[in-house]
Amino acid sequence: MSRGLLISCDWWQAHVNTQAFTPDVPGYNCQLLNVKSRTFAEVWNISKEGRTVATLQRIPWSPKINKNCGTLKIENYILYHQNRCEIIDQITHDLKLYVIGTTRIDIAGDFRRIAGRLPELLIRDILEERVYKVGHAKVTTIGEQNRGAQVFTSYGTAGRTNTFSYLRYGSRSSRISTYLYNKTKELNEEHDKPYIRDMWRENGWMGDQNVWRLEFSVKGREMKFIEKDTGEILPNNPKLWIKQDIIPTIYASLCDHYFDIREHTQIRKDREEKIPLWADEEMATHLIKKLDSNKHNNRADKIFIKKLAQMQTETPNTDIINMACELGERYLEEKRLTEWAQRNKIEFKQVAPKINE
Repeated sequence: MSRGLLISCDWWQAHVNTQAFTPDVPGYNCQLLNVKSRTFAEVWNISKEGRTVATLQRIPWSPKINKNCGTLKIENYILYHQNRCEIIDQITHDLKLYVIGTTRIDIAGDFRRIAGRLPELLIRDILEERVYKVGHAKVTTIGEQNRGAQVFTSYGTAGRTNTFSYLRYGSRSSRISTYLYNKTKELNEEHDKPYIRDMWRENGWMGDQNVWRLEFSVKGREMKFIEKDTGEILPNNPKLWIKQDIIPTIYASLCDHYFDIREHTQIRKDREEKIPLWADEEMATHLIKKLDSNKHNNRADKIFIKKLAQMQTETPNTDIINMACELGERYLEEKRLTEWAQRNKIEFKQVAPKINE
């Protein structure tokens, strides 16, 4: 059955400690590039089996930044893999990089219709002020004139001879930017990604109609996501946020706060009802690689569990200890590694928070 919305992670970049990093890692080719960034003196291309898996930046120019600080950006195709969390764990473990926090994460939803209409008609409704997005933000649109097909950028209402393929709220440097754009057009004209087309094809989208994308780019280490139904704040765990069962929660939270659209009416604005983007049953993740049902765990899972157990002894912060404990217990159950943990004397224990006297 074809779904109306496919949710995926399209960008993952983390703040890492590079103190133990060494380029001489068996199975990897770590190449120092002859380029510099604005923040770091070294940029490394990390490849495995002839294919780039990540880009590492390290050694800050500024003496005010810890010399061991760096950023790790995972390649796009890995983020569409069913086992992306395990792959990222393996890469960071092999390169001896300690993940501290997320510096940027992009969560995207692909679809053919949104808010009960074609996406290009929604953009027109917004520009012609029949529909508005709650909140103040800079707006940028890109489209084409039907006569001469001239690409232009607009900050206002456009005429009927124009068609639109891109709408952005915020600037590229904003802490959170919202993008609504024609993904099929981007793949055709800029950079094709066969694994994304495979994802669409598995959903029954065979190329007879354009696929659009609503994408949120979130930057900064102080990110917090709230579970919409319970009000619970998700733990500040960079790799937890890209787990298959967590992504829909984050995407729903972003849609709810940063793409709250309503129709202009004659009633008071505080009484105008939010336009639903999709039906609840359409909210689903979709990844192109399936897990082998006969293989519940692997070496990367065991390494991850050991790291969680080690966190309990390395930090005095009870919140982090309890978060590691909760995540570890759930991971042991999901991966059927409880007996393995008992044999290796790995256990997770909740601790009571300290009370300030």
